[in-house]
Amino acid sequence: MIKDTRVRLFEMMNRVGGMPLSEGKLPPGFSEADFTDLEDYFEQPSVSEETEIDAPVDTGVDVEKNPNLKGIKFPDDRTLKDIVAARERGEYKGKAPYLHPKTIEKLRVVDKNTGREISDEEFRKLTTVKPKSLLGTNTKMGKTGVLKTSLPAYEGLYWDENKKKIRVVSTCRNAGNCKKYCFQQKGGPIQYEAASLDKTRALNFLLNHWDEYKQKIYSEIAAAKTINDSKGLKTVIRWHDSGDFLSEQYLDLVMEIARNTPDVLHYAYTKMVQFAKTASEGGKVPDNFIFRFSIDPESPDNALIDKLKDKHAEVVPKQIWKEYVSVVSEVVMGVKGRPMMVKDKKTGNMVEKKQNKYYYHPNQENDPTKGLLGLKKSIADFYTIPIETIKAFHEMPDIEEGRNRWNVIVTPSDADSAAHRQDVLGVYLLIH
Repeated sequence: MIKDTRVRLFEMMNRVGGMPLSEGKLPPGFSEADFTDLEDYFEQPSVSEETEIDAPVDTGVDVEKNPNLKGIKFPDDRTLKDIVAARERGEYKGKAPYLHPKTIEKLRVVDKNTGREISDEEFRKLTTVKPKSLLGTNTKMGKTGVLKTSLPAYEGLYWDENKKKIRVVSTCRNAGNCKKYCFQQKGGPIQYEAASLDKTRALNFLLNHWDEYKQKIYSEIAAAKTINDSKGLKTVIRWHDSGDFLSEQYLDLVMEIARNTPDVLHYAYTKMVQFAKTASEGGKVPDNFIFRFSIDPESPDNALIDKLKDKHAEVVPKQIWKEYVSVVSEVVMGVKGRPMMVKDKKTGNMVEKKQNKYYYHPNQENDPTKGLLGLKKSIADFYTIPIETIKAFHEMPDIEEGRNRWNVIVTPSDADSAAHRQDVLGVYLLIH
């Protein structure tokens, strides 16, 4: 029996804090009620700042006749202008769709009466561009055979090509405490305009051109596999390095893609536990797909996770690991062994790119409370798991050993491979 430390965990985390569709159709599994027109928002009474932003809204639709509506969360009342204003105030994290400052400037057009105004038409032009690629890499994946898909974090904006309107959809419907520290809403994922715009274009392409999206994914997987095979690498697809499963039908789409690419390993962190378990019980999940459930007591499906059986991931509060790990800022080296250069935001000069590296303090034979051994004991005590099952990322065996055998400590310096191994039960993420 695992001791319930969820409340204690999140109290500490809170302190960390500073942590082709034809015209006229919607994608399978979506109905008109799943989306809210910005114009409709504007006509509704305003809500106070204290109102729960993800509270369900009465859509007037019979849920019994449309089961896809069950559990869907709608955002509060906003226009595109409201969203831009929230972004410029820095209030987007866990509250609104993200728009990059450069994107916002492209949305402003000159109105002869009112001056520069936010234009829905400019948004359409920007976001309905067919994505060059739906599969990408990041710094943890670039030297491996791992690729990933991305959707906007928390909420997304898209242009409904049928209704000719901008609409809002929740992309992380079961988001809980993670809204406070989501790495997809800070740093690199939002620093560069292309990163955020690519996510929005992917969402638009999926919702407006469901079948074409699927065929493009197939094509990109085939191309990636050809390249990886030539390098002796296994092709692995991580679904949603940001965002989550939008509906049961969207999850079914992903399962179909996985079944039809049996030589590719697919995986996803998710909080849509009920969707995943229903799919598993219905025999829809192929052997080459791994779900890893993200622990979050504030997420609606959290109680459905069995930590003794289900592959899961925990975010370890800094208070648990800070005594055993050093965080050092180091220069990032390029492929030719030279420092990578980036433009300094303040001066505009080119400077060496740096990133944090995580190092365990040395073990001391006469004091088992120090170093990695001490960290293992701290994690074992806090989460009530056998210390002999805990391994640091670098200690994982090269070849998988059975199923659900290890609990692995992963720092931001480590790759994500523990998440898609069958022998890993729990992933314990150290977030700075």
